[in-house]
Amino acid sequence: MNIRDCLKYHFNRYPAMMPKDAVKLVYQSAFGGGHLVRDEESALELLKEEIEGTQRSDTVPTIEYIGGGACRVNLASLPYGLTAHTLMRIFVESSKLNYGGEAAFREGISAIFALIDEGAAPPAITREEMVRWLDLYYSEGGGMTRHSLEYSNIYTPAYRVIHEKYAPFLGVFAAIDTLLAEKGIDYIPVVTIDGRCSSGKSTLADLISCVYGCGVVHTDDFFLPASLRTKKRLSTPGKNIHYERFNSEISEPAATMRPGDIIKYGVFDCQCGAITSSREVVTEPFLLIEGSYSNSPDITIKRDLSIFLTITYEEQLRRIAERNKDNFTDFINKWIPMEEEYFKAYNIKESSDLVINTGKSDLLFEFIK
Repeated sequence: MNIRDCLKYHFNRYPAMMPKDAVKLVYQSAFGGGHLVRDEESALELLKEEIEGTQRSDTVPTIEYIGGGACRVNLASLPYGLTAHTLMRIFVESSKLNYGGEAAFREGISAIFALIDEGAAPPAITREEMVRWLDLYYSEGGGMTRHSLEYSNIYTPAYRVIHEKYAPFLGVFAAIDTLLAEKGIDYIPVVTIDGRCSSGKSTLADLISCVYGCGVVHTDDFFLPASLRTKKRLSTPGKNIHYERFNSEISEPAATMRPGDIIKYGVFDCQCGAITSSREVVTEPFLLIEGSYSNSPDITIKRDLSIFLTITYEEQLRRIAERNKDNFTDFINKWIPMEEEYFKAYNIKESSDLVINTGKSDLLFEFIK
């Protein structure tokens, strides 16, 4: 959503907004929420207190987009299970990302005036009041401002600003937090992300790894060597992965390891057709496995949370054409059919704990289950 559409949404939902509330939104859209992360430990304690003091409400949207790649997560409607610590980590990681900056801030201010001229702004946000408040704002050095007393008294805002790429997956983070809360002290949970190609498996794995600091095993590192690509094997659904090596290097060691131990495995280089390097992954606070065939029954590791990402066929083709132009035909004629046979043969989607449709807009990811 662009800043104009976001402002219009907030103007409609919060008609008591004052000029400074509109400027606060534009500032957060342009610069994110990093101004609050000076001391992460103190910021976490403040967040815990704020969550405890916020009354839960099913009428408050969990996510409200404010443009520029930023959104507000309302504390009154956090997903059940999501911890303050994880939300804080998402907040901190979001603060490290780039937003629109000064140019986006000026664009946002112009959008406020445009909506005023269209008659789409709240009653208190007139051109005269906006000019008067901006003069005061700039004379005091600009920067982040607090919500107005009017807005605070009516809407009691309690939220954190995060990057919008985290927002569609808050339910995943909540599920992981629930899993971690239930695990034994010496137990290493295993989380897997399977799904259709170009559905965002690697992207989600990167987000999870940034927030939790967990080790990630990529099934692409276990590409099947040429010597094993027999006609018989490739004609059997789900055999298009070197699961034997996966089990010996990942599944078996993980079964006896303690949290914090390191798993080292070989990385297969498709260009060379051989293992050319190795990767070390930490098993704390959990082990994350991502990629096609990660939920294959041939991989014997015990899974505690299995995630399946799906996507519409049309959107899948669009993304593949955008990212893999040179191999587009291979995806259409080989990789996608092989994946679909595997999904169908083993009911991979149906047997997963979470199923998410990422084929819609990033703002509208659908949790199917």
